[in-house]
Amino acid sequence: MNIPIQLNKVQVEQLKDVMKRQKRTFSMNEAKKYFLDTLNSAYLKK
Repeated sequence: MNIPIQLNKVQVEQLKDVMKRQKRTFSMNEAKKYFLDTLNSAYLKK
């Protein structure tokens, strides 16, 4: 499944900052991993 997400400049900077705090590199693959980790975490908390 492909879910394209369009981020504005502010959202991109927010994502960069969050990923930097979690010591992740800012790349497409890492952004996908971050999204999936966040989704999984939210699912497990239900």
